[in-house]
Amino acid sequence: MVRKESAGSLETAMINVLFVESGRTGGGSFESLYQHLKVIDRDRIQPTVVALNHTRYTQLIQDLGVPLHVPTDTYLSLHAPQLPRKVAIKLKGAALRLNRLIPSAHIGVLRLVHRHLVDELACIVRDAAIDIVHLNVQIYRDFFGLFLTERTGVLSISHLRSANPGTRGQFNPKMAAIGNRYVGAFVANSRMTAEYWWEHGIDPAKTRLIPNGVPSYGGPPVDVRKTWNLNSGASPLLGCVVPMRLRLKVDEFLIRGFARFLRKWPSAMLLVVGDGPVRPILEQEAAALGVKGNIVFTGHQNNAVGILAGLDVSLEMQTMDSFSRVALETMQAGTPLVANDLGGIRELVQHGENGLLIEYGDEESFADTVESVLMDKDLRSKLVENGYKTISERFSIERYASDMEGVYVDLVGEK
Repeated sequence: MVRKESAGSLETAMINVLFVESGRTGGGSFESLYQHLKVIDRDRIQPTVVALNHTRYTQLIQDLGVPLHVPTDTYLSLHAPQLPRKVAIKLKGAALRLNRLIPSAHIGVLRLVHRHLVDELACIVRDAAIDIVHLNVQIYRDFFGLFLTERTGVLSISHLRSANPGTRGQFNPKMAAIGNRYVGAFVANSRMTAEYWWEHGIDPAKTRLIPNGVPSYGGPPVDVRKTWNLNSGASPLLGCVVPMRLRLKVDEFLIRGFARFLRKWPSAMLLVVGDGPVRPILEQEAAALGVKGNIVFTGHQNNAVGILAGLDVSLEMQTMDSFSRVALETMQAGTPLVANDLGGIRELVQHGENGLLIEYGDEESFADTVESVLMDKDLRSKLVENGYKTISERFSIERYASDMEGVYVDLVGEK
């Protein structure tokens, strides 16, 4: 809240925050934003949202009564006219090829490609009297927001939710310098994410570590057997909830590890919940290993937490994830978690306490670890109980919203 001196006393005023979501498919950044908006203190924070693409979250956000705009960006919006978008993609590709030699060329192309978007955002900032622009994905994807700050002088926050903008040095030192100049605060979802961006030039002094939060789950578990017509003898039920956009999120190790586990538990079933370009790769691996009959690819499902609650074991098989929402949702659902010991997962899972970690690529360890959860009731109870405790003490959505409000207050107070 903005603090104002009046007649010797402190008054409070509303802080108007513009959330800008540049994602294309409605992934974890959308979910984090949506959950934040559900609990945000409307007496202190007035949210407005800009989404650059239509997803299921656009309607969900509108249902919360939050003003929503869906402008068209030539490069980032899937609904942009195809010819200009193809030109923008080619221009950006050409700039990347020159990036190491002429870093300013990349920035110049971004200015050109995002010009109309910045114009539209500037109008929204003016009309809604925006105090802070909260860029919701990561600094490289949301670099257009820095042009907005340059244009309008509005305060900006860059939320760092991923640690892999790409290869070929897309995020160059000149971009880092511009980010440090115009961003009031960087918010990293994990220590791993923060360190990645520090190595790429982002100012540690401007960085706040605020991990994601998840809401409490009070709904019933999904009846997995009934929903997907599984044989009554199918047991145990394993599941992997994952956005299959990239191999960094999941790869063939999931299928190979499960195939090894089937040697011990031939009646087991695996649900792979999600969709994307990696799905056919996993399906081909399942067919090649002869385990296709024990795997159900469900496609995208909205009630992921309910599905997690209906499983015997949840598998988090990412190979490079800055922070795992699925791991938190698994703990909230009361399901034991087995995860690859890679990436940001180490910051929320303590092996043997609230989950079990396995070495990526070790199929035997995969099978033995899952079996230990199923066979050891005391271990299972311990993991579930400590999982609940982890969420309540460290990763509640209410804690997240309070921490973010503190960032808004501090930024406006500094200005």
